[in-house]
Amino acid sequence: LEFSSMKNIKNIKELENVSREMNSEPMYISAKAHFVKREISSAQVETLEKNIRNFTTGYVLLDSFGGNIDNVNPEDTAFIHRKDILYGIQVVHASYEVTELTLINDFDRNTSFMHSNQSFQNYIDEKIERPLVKYYGLALLKLMVIKNRYDIDNFFCYCSGD
Repeated sequence: LEFSSMKNIKNIKELENVSREMNSEPMYISAKAHFVKREISSAQVETLEKNIRNFTTGYVLLDSFGGNIDNVNPEDTAFIHRKDILYGIQVVHASYEVTELTLINDFDRNTSFMHSNQSFQNYIDEKIERPLVKYYGLALLKLMVIKNRYDIDNFFCYCSGD
């Protein structure tokens, strides 16, 4: 998106006009996230670097973990990704061409040697196996009980039907 026309915005009304001028074509967005629990070899680092350089339609974010985040019991919150996680990998792809979505799948496949059995629930990925287990781990049963108690009409649901 072009934001150069936003430089001189002075009030909300002007901002509304800018949003109408932005590209109205649909944008296709896909995201994947994994957590890494082990060190990777030098050759694997090179593979990761190569794939980051070749991924030109979005961004790759590596988040380091450890420290105080490990002091919270993984079952105490819906964010279970705490113990033994070295870092997270988040890959977001955005394009006006639906065919370019293969780039994120290629990146994901080429770096699968790093993936643990956990994924970040902020990036719903319809293609991963057992997504709720990967997102919530041992907290899943507890969260399902809470959801069934407070979301009787299933208002908050995953697009995968879970």
